[in-house]
Amino acid sequence: MERTPRKMFSNPTSQLPQETFNPSMHEINTVQSSAAEDESVLKTHRRAEYSEPLLKKPQNDDLEEALQAPQHISWAYKSKQINKKLGLLSMVTLVIGTLVILASLLFVSFLWLSDVNNRTWQVVASRNWMTRCVSLTALALRTTISMQAMISTSMLAGLALERKSVLSMHLASTSAMRNINNGPLYLAWCTSKALLKMEKPWKQIFLPSILILLFVTTFLSQFTSTILLSDLSLTPVLGLPTSTTLSSHFIYNTTDEYRPLNQITRGSSWLRLPAFYPAFAEYSNPETKQDPAVVDTGPILRAFLPLGEQQSRQEIGDYKGVATVLDSRVICVRPELENPKLQINSNGDSPISLALVSSISASSSANGVLRDQSGIRKREYGCLVDPPLIKTPDNGRGITLCQVMPIASDLPSQMEIYYGVASGLTYLVLNATTSVRGKWWDLVFGSDLYEYSPVSNEINGEWIDLLFTDDGTMRISASLCYAASDTADLFIRAYSGMNRTEPLAEFDTNISKYRYDAVRNQLGQRKDGSWTHGMFSARGILQLEPRPSWSPGTHPEDYVRPWRSVGLSSPYISWVNNAARFEYPSVADYDPMNLWPPQVNYTAYLGTKNSGVSVDDSPVSGHNFSSIHPDPSFPALLQEILQHGGDIAHALSSLLTVLAASTYYDQLPQFNGQSEVEQTFFEPVLTPQTYRGYSFVMAVASTHLILLATILFQFLTGTKISSIGNAWQTFAQIKDPLTEELLDFNTLPSDEEVRRWMKRNADAKVSDRVSDSMGTFSNKHEEHAVQSALQPNDLVGIRLASSGTRTELARRQRAADSKLSHDVVKTSSVEDLP
Repeated sequence: MERTPRKMFSNPTSQLPQETFNPSMHEINTVQSSAAEDESVLKTHRRAEYSEPLLKKPQNDDLEEALQAPQHISWAYKSKQINKKLGLLSMVTLVIGTLVILASLLFVSFLWLSDVNNRTWQVVASRNWMTRCVSLTALALRTTISMQAMISTSMLAGLALERKSVLSMHLASTSAMRNINNGPLYLAWCTSKALLKMEKPWKQIFLPSILILLFVTTFLSQFTSTILLSDLSLTPVLGLPTSTTLSSHFIYNTTDEYRPLNQITRGSSWLRLPAFYPAFAEYSNPETKQDPAVVDTGPILRAFLPLGEQQSRQEIGDYKGVATVLDSRVICVRPELENPKLQINSNGDSPISLALVSSISASSSANGVLRDQSGIRKREYGCLVDPPLIKTPDNGRGITLCQVMPIASDLPSQMEIYYGVASGLTYLVLNATTSVRGKWWDLVFGSDLYEYSPVSNEINGEWIDLLFTDDGTMRISASLCYAASDTADLFIRAYSGMNRTEPLAEFDTNISKYRYDAVRNQLGQRKDGSWTHGMFSARGILQLEPRPSWSPGTHPEDYVRPWRSVGLSSPYISWVNNAARFEYPSVADYDPMNLWPPQVNYTAYLGTKNSGVSVDDSPVSGHNFSSIHPDPSFPALLQEILQHGGDIAHALSSLLTVLAASTYYDQLPQFNGQSEVEQTFFEPVLTPQTYRGYSFVMAVASTHLILLATILFQFLTGTKISSIGNAWQTFAQIKDPLTEELLDFNTLPSDEEVRRWMKRNADAKVSDRVSDSMGTFSNKHEEHAVQSALQPNDLVGIRLASSGTRTELARRQRAADSKLSHDVVKTSSVEDLP
């Protein structure tokens, strides 16, 4: 059975042969043709009444004038073209937005990379403005990036159209994006779908790739606030200074010689356990003297701040005002002993005591550092000795500390203002370390002798070793130490770069004793036993700013201890030094230190076997010697310093510092001298502590700016007829014979209905073309209509028409289209179509 081909017709008149003549139809056509001509003439006349087209070809004279124009006119022309393409709003958004992004990045970098040394950063941090600054900056950043991303999407839409990289189905939406859009996501989707329809997609991957990157950066920019805030954490930051009035010192009474201070005397500070180890401020300068007979701590000035609360001392970052400064410098020298003897007392019920009696003077190596030693050389002194008669734990040393009379030190203090009146303390340190317990026992209990002379002596650095046996197993080492140990109430500045925690003695259950590692670190002893001058923050102390002079009165706010107005013409001594005496503080507190009772030398037992705090008198061979057993914390700290490799000068300086601090804060509530001070405390606030969020935001914003510059360059150089923000242009440029029927008859359908209509219309026109492929088209308009049928997935764009006065749609030729055209020429029926 012969099949009759089924045909679809886009034009009903195409069914008639061209040579068939129908008079009535001819008349109708003639009338219609005449009407068309009249309408054409009418349109021509109406067009003449309107203005010229906005886009027209430049004449030859204009071209020659542009070529011959000066350079500045050329730049002006380019600027005009840029302004025309971008529009004022887009240019303002791009320029100001870029400045906002750069300013935001600079501000975030300032917040992350600056510190408390910057005043502005300090204000922001201390007032807890960090979170709001980060939030507002992130808001500006993500808003600007989003606005620029929309403009970039408009530029990329123009590029896509002029590069014929848009599916016909997306033609209207893409064209509209040049005026208004909601970001790069939809355009990225459209161009990606179009990329799949291209013959060589890798050559056209630029637009989809840059759109995807633009979408990613825009999307990630929405999280800048959250990501930046994740870098913030609570940390102590130095706040803003505040002024206040504090009770900072004692005022000495110049009219009552018996009660010069309004203080409560509690006895010697050596007998009281330090309640805590307060943070202090320090100025130190290492001593460069290399004489082996002398060990010198160098100048060490330590200031105690009038802050009674531990929290305040731990959080103070800057202090300007009056504070009590202690000169804790100590020099220990090898002494020169004349006719030394070891005396034993075993009479009566008194405890057995041993004393070293000798005339003592400093080594000649100390010349130039100490005052004249001639006055002390001719006197005989006796100090108690503590030999290891019983086993001491942890190789404890039998150390005694003896106040040598006269008690005033020959080491000048940097704070002396009274000429000829010495301050400070002088100690003879005795150390029975290398002895054999059995021989000491035999010496004390196995002989009727009461006095022994050393058989020889040895020089050992700042020590002289007295050997009481030929084999050297029984020896007593002696060193003479001078402590400046004076105080003054001076105007100081103490500061630190971080807050601190005050140390405590920690009980070690393994050895059943307290350890002072943290306290030794605060005082400056390293783990290897050496001493540091500096490293204030690591030690948990403040740095004391040096003054031109440490003498009281050289600054107008210093407090100067007055001379007594009655009685002897001598100054009041430091109340801190008064409490540091072994025996007892003077009740009247007016005796200068060189007038202290010289009849008795007090000795403090600092061996580990002593655990009491009692004071007892022990006569030895007719001499009266008084002894004191300090609180066990003092011997334990001294022993630990020496066992870890510390020298005796720094050990004694540390002991005096702890003693003075305990005395100072014990009397602090009774201070009656007030002064204005400026304090700055560390406050726990949110500040940047990590850089993950910062690095992320910098990367996203930098990528966005690079993409923006790339898109702008491509748009300005790669487009001819696209401009941003022109609504009418976006619709007028897609008005074309290819879309004329679509726009005229499809004003109500949805996009999906339009897509289906395009498919049916294109299929119908292809069928007409196949049926007429063996003949000829009725006219060129019909031929153009058949050939220009749009498929939903055709790749289309816009270009400047040959007339130069309007635009037209252009379609990219695909491989499938070429094959279809070739097959249509060779096919005579619909059934032959693939």
